[in-house]
Amino acid sequence: MSDMDTLTPPATGRYIATGLKTFLDQRGIMGSWLARRIGVSRPHLVRIYYRQRTVPPHLAARIAEVLAVPMEMIFEPVDGREKEDCLPNTS
Repeated sequence: MSDMDTLTPPATGRYIATGLKTFLDQRGIMGSWLARRIGVSRPHLVRIYYRQRTVPPHLAARIAEVLAVPMEMIFEPVDGREKEDCLPNTS
């Protein structure tokens, strides 16, 4: 399996950040830097890493590519919410 195999997402579904915030914090990576690199606003990125937004496969793959990590390290597929952009408030 090549490095690119780990960055190629399925064509459908959505992903939720499960380790993105921790990854950025542990490495001292600023959210504003990552937001610029992936072409989203910093507030949108904050909603992604606090799990308030799911992302399409291409964006999850782009974030993983920029950070040079396997997508599975920082994202998980979201079952049953493929068309939703916002996760419901569970509180």
